[in-house]
Amino acid sequence: MYDVMSVGDTTLDCFLTLSADEADLQCDVKKHETEICFNFGSKIPVAGLDFSLGGNSANVAVGLTRLGFKVGHCTIYGDDLVGRIAGEKLESEGLSKEFVQIEPGLTSYSTIINYQKERTILAKKEIRTYKMPDNFPASRYVYISSLGPRYADFYKEISKFITDHKIFLGYNPAPLELAGGLGTYECLLKAAHLVFVNKEEAVQMLGDLGNSGDLPVIRKMLGKIHSFGPKYAVITDGINGAYCFDGSSYFHCDIFPVAAVEATGAGDGFASGFMGAIMHGQSAVEAMRWGMVNSASVVTKIGAVAGLLTSYEIEEKLKTSSRFGPEQI
Repeated sequence: MYDVMSVGDTTLDCFLTLSADEADLQCDVKKHETEICFNFGSKIPVAGLDFSLGGNSANVAVGLTRLGFKVGHCTIYGDDLVGRIAGEKLESEGLSKEFVQIEPGLTSYSTIINYQKERTILAKKEIRTYKMPDNFPASRYVYISSLGPRYADFYKEISKFITDHKIFLGYNPAPLELAGGLGTYECLLKAAHLVFVNKEEAVQMLGDLGNSGDLPVIRKMLGKIHSFGPKYAVITDGINGAYCFDGSSYFHCDIFPVAAVEATGAGDGFASGFMGAIMHGQSAVEAMRWGMVNSASVVTKIGAVAGLLTSYEIEEKLKTSSRFGPEQI
């Protein structure tokens, strides 16, 4: 029996860290326009090259494994070199490959430019065909993210399985699902126990409810997500922290202070920390603390999984920061 099954694409991420000293001479960062500009045809010095496991569901699967859970990962990737490397990284993290399917062709891949502690992602998404495995286990929890808009039938099938077996679902309807419209993935929202979105995803899902930076609008968005059926509705907002509604109280938690290196995987680190705390029987307040500490650790490393913490490491960090945590809003 698995504690949790994670479902979704696995990718390989290649991180190019630009040399601050040399790249500053050839790069122009226009923060107000959210642009990073290179001279066309120029050669930009790279200070570091790192390869990391990627994909939202794979990142969360690793996070939950680090937190002490037995995790199966239901995923599809190619039989190319990238897929072989991704498979080796899954195995090294202790994830079961019982439900890994390898297909002829290419594996989803991203090149990520890391410059001035921010990342720019160049992604190549391969299209897969997910079907409900005949032997899919009735685990205690399931986590789903980043499959895409073409899997409406699969979403209905796995939602029914989750509902019939009274499984707790953690769901991140990422932009790939959101692009297909609410009708594509609404069944997952209704079957979910926890829903995680960042603020931009929440706006894409719910439409314009007003200035998304205003607390009344944040509360309205959380309430609308909660109305689909999940017990916990969570919105992350980068350096502004995260918000949660558990059906009775609204909370906001600041980020846990660290010296950031780059931001890839921060949201997945939060999701695995929050969900892991709930799986360990913790409250929403404690789950937000776990999520923030885990997310903060992720941004101190290159890649989405290198900084993920164990339960012991999270608890030790919180012992020295006992006053850190969310406030009701």
